[in-house]
Amino acid sequence: MKVEILKALGHPTRVKIMELLRQGERCVCELIELTEMEQSNISQHLSILRKLGVVSYRNDGLRMIYRVKHPEVFQMMDIIDEILALRAAEAAAVLSGQRISENKAPPQGPAAGNGLNKLTGSSVATYNQGCCPPM
Repeated sequence: MKVEILKALGHPTRVKIMELLRQGERCVCELIELTEMEQSNISQHLSILRKLGVVSYRNDGLRMIYRVKHPEVFQMMDIIDEILALRAAEAAAVLSGQRISENKAPPQGPAAGNGLNKLTGSSVATYNQGCCPPM
């Protein structure tokens, strides 16, 4: 079930729908207008999210009003946004020649070394001959 939910949330249209529902309940007609997609397409994506229990709906006369059933899903989406922002910052730093600081402690002991990267001049761990090939 976890894989199916993650797969469902992995589609760009469904992510867009979820972001719109983050703001609160929405009628299908609003989702159609805001996504600029056909009704049949939006309905198909909502059906997938509904079958997996991600969204639910209620009838209001002839209108179907959708909402996110478990708002905790937005925490997961926010974490993914944070990861993407970190990746973008890392890529920008690499392009500008800056060294990226990892959340790991620097290597310790005799294998740590104190070599310099010839391209950037930044400090890197030296290759331990008895262990792994250089990367």
